[in-house]
Amino acid sequence: MKTLISARKPIALLLKRIIYSVILLAYLSSSSAKELPTVTFTTGEWTPFISKKLTGYGVVTQIVTEACNRAGLKPIYTFMPWKRASENVKDGYSVATFSWNKTEKRMQDFLFSAYPVNKTPNVVFYKKSEYPKGVKFHQLSDLATYHATVAGIRGYWYEDGLKKHSIKLHLVNKGEQALGLLHEGRVQMYIDSLHVGLTDAKRVTPELVSNLGYTEYGSDDPYAYIMFSRTHKDTNWVKPRLDKALKSIYEDGTFDKILGTLLSR
Repeated sequence: MKTLISARKPIALLLKRIIYSVILLAYLSSSSAKELPTVTFTTGEWTPFISKKLTGYGVVTQIVTEACNRAGLKPIYTFMPWKRASENVKDGYSVATFSWNKTEKRMQDFLFSAYPVNKTPNVVFYKKSEYPKGVKFHQLSDLATYHATVAGIRGYWYEDGLKKHSIKLHLVNKGEQALGLLHEGRVQMYIDSLHVGLTDAKRVTPELVSNLGYTEYGSDDPYAYIMFSRTHKDTNWVKPRLDKALKSIYEDGTFDKILGTLLSR
């Protein structure tokens, strides 16, 4: 009988330790979850930079995720059409959206991160067979001299500017649609990021690639940023955290390293 009792003591002690460990682990997990506030970002499909289909949602999203990790934040990414993504933040339903070029109008409506999350030049694409001498594109108004129809994506930085200069604009939801219009001759030009346009062309209209010319936007700031809501209650504490994190990412080379994985493909 004594042997049976003595044998039960170590088992009881082991069970107590296991139960204690489980309770402690649950408590620590709960504490960690409470200590890590969530931040919801709206964004859209922008292959090869941002996409639900890419690893880590793409290289730009990876930069944002790294910034959140350094800032002690848990990111939640909500994908939607670009125009709705910006309006959602402007109206204060979400804290921030990425990635966006700075424009005068946007700087009135939003706050921008202190450091960028992307770098890519904007260009105008065209068929070299139609414009053998190339296309001048120092300012948006330059395109008015060609009397061309320009394809663009709804909500992008150039939409208001092209309309201001009475340039005929054919708006679509995706870049691949714009390239299809260019290939079919239904539009003569298409504005987008250089890397995005070339990636889409190789995938969607490979027969167009050899005839695809482009001119970089001469007045362009090639950097894109996180846009923050001016009205959301969390902007005042989220933005300083992310600004500090992005500064360290930019200074320690992580920014160039992550973007470099895209250029090396």
